[in-house]
Amino acid sequence: MNTHTGRALPSRIPLLFRRLFYITCFLLINILLNGQQVPASAPETEEETVYLSRFTVTVDKESDGYLAKDTLAGTRIRTELKDVGSAVSVVTAKFLQDTGSNKSEDLLVYTTNTEVGGLGGNYAGAGNGPYLDTANARLAPQTNTRVRGLAAADNTRDFFITDIPWDSYNVGRIDLQRGPNSILFGLGSPAGIINASVNAASFTDSAVVEGRFGSYGSLRASADINKLLLKDELSVRASVLYDDTKYRQDPAFNRDERYYIAGRFDPKFLRFGSARTSLRVGYEHGDVKANRPRTTPPIDAITPWFNAMNKQTYDPRTVGLSDATLIAQAIANGDLGAGAAQPNIDGNPNPNYQPWLGPAGAIYENLATVFPDPRSGAWTAIIPGLALETGGLAPDGSVDGEIEGMPWTVWRGIRNFNDYAGFVGLPNNNLGVYKAVTLSDDSIFDFYDKLLEGPNKREWQKFDSVNVALAQTFFNEKLGIEAVYDYQKYEEGMANLLSTWSQALTIDVNSRLPDGTPNPNVGRPMVVGSNNSNFSRETERESWRFTAYGELDFKDFMDPSSWLTRLLGRHVFTGLYSTHKYDLSTRNWASHATDDAYGELIRVTGINTNQRQLATINYLGPSLLDASSASGARIGRLGAVQRPSSGRAAIYDSTWTATGVSPGDPWTTPTGDTSTQSENPANYAGWRTIDVGIWNADTGDIDSLYLNGSMSRDKIESTALVWQGFLLDGILVPTIGWRKDTLKSYKIEAGSADVKNPNGSINFNHPNWRLPGAPYNEETGRSTSWSVVAHTPKWIVDKMPGRTSLSLFYNRSENFQPAGSRVDIMGNGLASPNGKTKDYGFVISTLNDRLTLKVNWYETSITNATLTGLGGDYMIGAAEAWGYMFAMQARNGHGSFSTGYEAGGGLTKEEAMALQQAAVDAFLGNLAPEQFMRAWNYADQLDSWQSWIQPNAPAGMAVTGDTFAKGIEIELTAQPLKNWNITLNVSKTRAQRLNMAGSFASWIEDRWQFYQGPAGDVRLWGPWYDAGETIRGKFEREFYSNYRLYRLQEGADVPELRRWRFNIVTNYAFAGGLLKGVNVGAGYRWQDKVVTGYAVTDGDFDLSRPYYGPTEDAIDFWIGYQRKLTDKITWRIQLNIRNLFDDARLVPVTVQPDGSPGSSRIVEGMAWSVSNKLEF
Repeated sequence: MNTHTGRALPSRIPLLFRRLFYITCFLLINILLNGQQVPASAPETEEETVYLSRFTVTVDKESDGYLAKDTLAGTRIRTELKDVGSAVSVVTAKFLQDTGSNKSEDLLVYTTNTEVGGLGGNYAGAGNGPYLDTANARLAPQTNTRVRGLAAADNTRDFFITDIPWDSYNVGRIDLQRGPNSILFGLGSPAGIINASVNAASFTDSAVVEGRFGSYGSLRASADINKLLLKDELSVRASVLYDDTKYRQDPAFNRDERYYIAGRFDPKFLRFGSARTSLRVGYEHGDVKANRPRTTPPIDAITPWFNAMNKQTYDPRTVGLSDATLIAQAIANGDLGAGAAQPNIDGNPNPNYQPWLGPAGAIYENLATVFPDPRSGAWTAIIPGLALETGGLAPDGSVDGEIEGMPWTVWRGIRNFNDYAGFVGLPNNNLGVYKAVTLSDDSIFDFYDKLLEGPNKREWQKFDSVNVALAQTFFNEKLGIEAVYDYQKYEEGMANLLSTWSQALTIDVNSRLPDGTPNPNVGRPMVVGSNNSNFSRETERESWRFTAYGELDFKDFMDPSSWLTRLLGRHVFTGLYSTHKYDLSTRNWASHATDDAYGELIRVTGINTNQRQLATINYLGPSLLDASSASGARIGRLGAVQRPSSGRAAIYDSTWTATGVSPGDPWTTPTGDTSTQSENPANYAGWRTIDVGIWNADTGDIDSLYLNGSMSRDKIESTALVWQGFLLDGILVPTIGWRKDTLKSYKIEAGSADVKNPNGSINFNHPNWRLPGAPYNEETGRSTSWSVVAHTPKWIVDKMPGRTSLSLFYNRSENFQPAGSRVDIMGNGLASPNGKTKDYGFVISTLNDRLTLKVNWYETSITNATLTGLGGDYMIGAAEAWGYMFAMQARNGHGSFSTGYEAGGGLTKEEAMALQQAAVDAFLGNLAPEQFMRAWNYADQLDSWQSWIQPNAPAGMAVTGDTFAKGIEIELTAQPLKNWNITLNVSKTRAQRLNMAGSFASWIEDRWQFYQGPAGDVRLWGPWYDAGETIRGKFEREFYSNYRLYRLQEGADVPELRRWRFNIVTNYAFAGGLLKGVNVGAGYRWQDKVVTGYAVTDGDFDLSRPYYGPTEDAIDFWIGYQRKLTDKITWRIQLNIRNLFDDARLVPVTVQPDGSPGSSRIVEGMAWSVSNKLEF
């Protein structure tokens, strides 16, 4: 975990960097000493020139410009871009170098019709729900992309699907395919792919060493050495990277360490005539450790205390009082917060109700460890969030888990705005239109410069990749076969102190601790950490791919000058067979929890219950009790790693200790009511201090803390055929592709498998933790693609100025994306996504092919796409599981369900109890089917209704629907002078979400109708807690409102869509004069305004009245200098500045129904880097 707090460059060079230096020096000396034997600048022989394998593309010939000539993305063998009808763009090594782009997050802000997240990105990619969920974007930034407004692109390396993020240290070009293409043989999201071409070993000696430093102490070093061992026969290549990127948000970082080894062997003894054999191998290892910056400010749960709550503090012992007499007495004694957590008292509205008052983060019935000093890892107390009454007795002496006479003693906090809207009943809150509000005042907390949780979060990625390719060609490359084996192992994970909804900056409003002692930290700003936002994902991909092609050229056996020969032209036939095995393993765990001894004490076995979980209270600064406003507080961040550990805690011990008294004996309550001694707190042990054992995942206890997990396997078998013709001397180029994919999917989920320990944690070493022998889903997909390109005849082109030509193209492509790991809400396999696209337009080439203009109109649709941004879907299972749990507690009189009803709504207590009895009977009479319970992993928890039932969504659960996009893409690439490069792109997109999956919508609508009846009145949390908190209310507020918003927005634009985008990049290198060797370049990026929400009229969304966020633009600039130090050594230095003259700022992503701010994303300000490169 990173503990760097300063901004200076590291004083000690990392070990890997030293090793890089030594290896580089050794190899460079080797090259220089042997330079006379195999000169790097030696002219290629004719044999070398002829042999350019059609299974690969090279980047060396494109290194001086932005215009690429060929690609593998069209037909999977090397094809000239001008003959490809689909939407393919190629980014060259020169473009990557000029713009300083090392990864997708750097590059995709420039490319055509693409979006990417991150501080330097052009969208958040977090949906538009009540909370912006950026967890996955921090976990795997390379996946937070969108193409044509549709969906994320798939990442590939050498056209094998990959989870590994690419980096320019060993990548020379990027191919972007927009839209589906069946010719890519089972690869790719229907939205498109981003393919990284990994540098292969070449038959030349070369070496490049580069160092780079930049903003906030960032440091990057890389080396790439290619060594020719046998002329035109054997070569090796080695590359190494150390990249330690720092960010303005201290102490955020991303440390990326990699090395790559490649070899090529073209044995001469296997050369017969024009036949060639080539063996290519490559291996890469990477290790990424990170604490990545947050792209959204903290949720604002602090300003309401100043603005709406009058800085009131609350006593946990009285805030939950529900008796009017006791509340009046407390208020008379100066406790102005008494009863403030109850909306109703004796069936009538409570005038002292404070709707902003709610749970303090993740503190409910669990313990919380207190860290008073943000700069220290030492904790001072372990406090309970609630006075647990799990040992309370019923009048007959059995345990019912309730002590009615015990005040509802509960630790309180401040609600997020979207929750407040529901509890206070703001207009149309049932539509889910209210959003959490993020901070906008950086004088409260400087979210630009500080990472709220400091070093208390981390992300990581580790990977290994092996690729072996054997190619054989005959007849001067007119016939060829290739066999490729590709293996990738990848792991990613994240451990978080703060979850998506709890990453709120708040304040301690509790005047006392739950045991009644004064709270020394009242009024202090804080965050409340949860323990279950930890996740890891491991994948293993193993692929075999066999490709064969043959070329039939009628000129080889007919008169070349014949019109029939020219008409028939030449034809390339390509066939492919591939197998792909994809293993996926996921795990979720608690970062810390109480041990089994504590669970036995409180009579709660399950580790996944709230009572066993452990929160943290992390204070950030001094008390603000004397402040008049949060503005200007300049609250700090956490500066130390804060991990809970075992210690002493004050808890309420509900063990019966009375003697001479029977639980069924009569007892008169303080309010004069008649009850039984079972409800008299004096008969129990009461508050005492005990030793509490705490398990911590970071200190070796992780095997006891696993909460959930899954394991799946997809087996994919693909067959494909492609024909490309070159008719009329290449004037007409038709292409037809056909593909068949067969998918078999296997899966096991920890929640529904018999792999649990006695305390409910998951035992991943259990013998039952294995995949089943039979697949749960089998699917076959067939797709076709075809295109035609018509070129201007050569005899006309030769007569045009600058050899100007016009080409017309038309393309129709389909795509079947095997995605067998997805399931619906019942755990059934979902059909894989399918895509269709239509592209048509023209290409103008002039200036002797140094300028090309491509205009492409497109329509792309995806069916069965995974929909994002549908927040609160956990309530689909929680409503069923918790409804059952509380209905059973009510039916069996557990706790005070038989006597303790808080009526509400003008009802008497008897009427409220009768209403609840009807609710219980209705709910338990129509439970969700067993298949649903097993899919949501709570079927085996039904007997735990007296304590807690915790459902978990099925692994791979997805909500599917259709998306549609249409628009225009314009791309211009020019090299008007050899030393001047220009590229620009313009795109217009209209992307819409359509047709949510029928099975999903049907289930939601059916259960919603069920909740509209008596069953929806089942109360959550107990009979005394908020008479309005029912299954119906919580389901509607947290999920159904989002679902309804989605359905209402069908046909409207997708979230964060900017209809127009424009990018231009240019670089000029001075070839002579005083400025010889200098290059200067710039980029300009502009994107249109964005819809952030809609007005609400007459209880419905008015899609004709959208709210807009601003347009955005940015200027990038660079200047460099290059010169030869010796005949063999070239030095290059370049300064890159991104977002020239810009300050960090906020861009709105969501708004409230009146247009006021909701959540925003952070856009970084100006950042710079200086790179030094030596080429040998």
